[in-house]
Order: sequence, then structure tokens, then C-alpha cells
Amino acid sequence: MNQSIRVLLAPGRVPYIDLSNFIRENRDIEVKGVLINARKRLRNWDPNITGLNTWTYEMIHNNMRDNLVSELHRAHYERVLKSIFEDSRTYYLVERQFGSNSANTVFNHTITVERIVWNAITMFSKIQVDRMVTQNTPHTLLWFVAKVAMLIDIDIYSASKCPCQNKSWVVKGLDETVVCNMKLQNKPEKVSEISIKDEISVKDHVKTIRSDYKLAIPEYEKRRADRYKGSFFRLNIELIDLFRSIISNPAKSFELILTSIQKWRELRSYIHLAKDYEAGKNQVVLFLHYQPERTTLPEGGRFTQQWLIARMISMNLPDGWGLTIREHPSTFRNRYSRAVRKQGFYRELCDLPNAQIAPMDISPFELIDSSRVVATVTGSVGVESVLRGKPVVVFGYASYSEMPGVFRVNEGAMLHKLFDSISNGVYTMPGDKEIIDYLVWVNSNSLENNPSLNTSIAAIMLAMKISPKLHDN
Repeated sequence: MNQSIRVLLAPGRVPYIDLSNFIRENRDIEVKGVLINARKRLRNWDPNITGLNTWTYEMIHNNMRDNLVSELHRAHYERVLKSIFEDSRTYYLVERQFGSNSANTVFNHTITVERIVWNAITMFSKIQVDRMVTQNTPHTLLWFVAKVAMLIDIDIYSASKCPCQNKSWVVKGLDETVVCNMKLQNKPEKVSEISIKDEISVKDHVKTIRSDYKLAIPEYEKRRADRYKGSFFRLNIELIDLFRSIISNPAKSFELILTSIQKWRELRSYIHLAKDYEAGKNQVVLFLHYQPERTTLPEGGRFTQQWLIARMISMNLPDGWGLTIREHPSTFRNRYSRAVRKQGFYRELCDLPNAQIAPMDISPFELIDSSRVVATVTGSVGVESVLRGKPVVVFGYASYSEMPGVFRVNEGAMLHKLFDSISNGVYTMPGDKEIIDYLVWVNSNSLENNPSLNTSIAAIMLAMKISPKLHDN
């Protein structure tokens, strides 16, 4: 008889009713505990309904009554705490989760972080799990718990957006992840049929990306552009959104007004600086991410602050090369945050050697096509750039880091060497077959995104039964 797999489940927004049958019927998977955010709707994850051991985020970051020292604490506490405090994302996440002011400082919240570590180890010592399963990449407070799990050798499985548009796959790990091979779930005689279907789907996607940007623009970005009628600021929309925000959170009225004012000022500054933009042949184009968002925090690693990327590129450019920086339109069309775009940010970017700002109304594909290299933290623009024939540098834990034509960089020396090889003509882009083979592999190991979110969690549970593996060329 096979031993059951003991799991801590962090279901996120998935209702219990969507997973209840799966949990009951799969006796080889034993859900030892559930971790939920009680401030949001419980969605029936009430332990009186589920009968499962349940922890809330609030329990994890507050004092627990049970402060007993376990063997797990003695074995791992100091090492785990040291590792978390050495990770710069800790301080970004603390500020994002709890805010910051003269009394509510990162310094004071080091106590909160310590408590999260202690309580997470307490929880794991009680439930004795093999694996932690999350709805998507752990971020905010859940990242701390997952980091603790990783450091005490508990496997982490989560659904993650994959390089194919509108699809997700299941990965094992936290930062450096491996993809669970979904093909192993299919009967051997059906694998060839699936591969043909995947290849057709990939070639259709490639054709779209190589066409006009109007055909390839992500749906969410199209909706925002339509709402703003192609602009980046409309006073009537700003006033309506500001009024709604003040009604829902009157205590922050002054802060919300200041944020709207800075948003307008920074947009004006950006537009003014972009007037000096000149298209050039030897440009590295850096596409900034909208923030705050999971794609940079925590997936950006130590490059969550994108200023660090701009500086690294600027100081390692070959002679005659320049850096072109384009902001993500959602920075101004979506909720703006002063916490991630300081006043004067764009002016300071332009002050970097050989750097310039590109207008946001220029098509991303136009910037890609005129560049020598494209840079991003983890953005989908990286996949688009490879498909349009340009090498890509990613600075975070991008889902497509293994894609031919993509280079993950974490230090200046690596970047300098890469730029030199491209500048001197030593490096050449991979051929279409290699790129399409990779995307077919991606497609065959991914799932269509399901609005109910049920598919993602069920797939994770199933994927825990198979051995994850990376793409094998």
C-alpha cells in the first residue's frame, strides 16, 4: 500500500466546494492543514465545515498562544531566520503587506517577520507535511511561509503562468523551479496526437506575435486602453476612481489625493522626457513592469527595484550603445502607487549614462524590432521579443528562462560578456525549429486557464504524484 502524501494547502481564492470532492476521493493525498486569508471571504474554508486543521494569515503573523519550542525550532529556526533577513524581498514585502509610516516602520516589523518564521515552524512541526500546495506563486505573507517550508526541505507546488498566452503550468520549487511533466498523465498512444495539437496551437500563437501589435495586445491592456480612449490620463476617470477609493477608505483620503496629484505630475514628466527620444540601431530596450505585482515581487528576486536593472545595463553597455526605457502603460491606467514610483523617478532614469525614455504610445513591437537586445524582469515581452528575432535578458525568475534566445543575468560581469558577444557578432539567435520545439513542449505541459480556478489546484494535486522534470533538448 502506497504511503499517502501529506499536504498543507493554501487555496487562495478557490472555494472549498470546488475541491471538497477531490480531497475526499483522493485517499492517497492527506490534507493535514489549510492556510487561508481570513480578512477575505473564507469561501467555506471554515474548519467547522471542512473538518481540516486551519490556520489564517492573521494567526501566522500574530502571537500564538502555543510558543513551545519544538525539535524543528531547535534544528532550523536560526538558519531560516538568517536566510530570510538576508533576502531583500523580505523588506519590500513587509512594506507592501503592512505599510510604512513614522511608527509603522520596517525596523519594527522585523519583529513581525521573526514571529511569522517562528509560527510557521510551529505549524509545520504540528502537521508534519511533505508538501505545500499553493494556488499561484506565493507572494505577500504566504511567501514567508513558503520560504520557511523550502528551507526546512518541504516541497512546494504551485500553478504558475507559463510562456504560452492564457495558459498555466505546475511547478515545483519557490524561485528556481522545475516544471511538472503533465505528459506523463496521458496514455502513451495519445501523446503523439497531443503533440500535433500543441504544434498547431504554437504556430498560430507565433503567427500572431509576428504580426501587428493590435492583434497581439493582451486583453487586459486592450480594455484599459479602451477605457482611457488611447490616453494615459483622463480627468473624469481619475476623479471617479478617486471618489470611489475615498468612499471605501475615508481614513486614507489625504494619501489618495496626494497619490493622484503625483500620478499626474509623473505622467507629465514622463511625456516631457520622452520628447527627446531618438530611435537608434544599437539600443537595449528595457520594458518596465507595472508595480506592485507578483511578477516583480517576489519573482524579480533581488531586482524587484527596477532602478537596479537600469543602472546595471547602463554601466555595461558597449561603446556606441544606448539604453531605452519604456514604462508599462498600466502604471498610469491602473492603480498608481507612490510606494513604487518615487517623485522624479523618470528624471533620474534619464540621468543615467546613455539612457533615454521612450513614449508609451510607441508600439512595443516597434521598439523590439529596432533594438539589439530586450531586457525585462520576467515580462511576457521577453517571449514576444524572441519570436521577433531578438535576444532577451531577464533579471528575475521568468517562467521562460530556459527558452532559446533568453539569458538570465544576476551580475554585471555576465551582462557585459553577453553584450560584447552580441556586439561583436559572436552570438547568433537560435533557429525557428529550436524555438518552436520549446514552445510545443511548454504547451504540452500546460493547462488552459479556467475562470473557476478549479483546474489549477486540481492539476497541482495530481502533479504531486509524478516526477517533475525540466525540458530535455
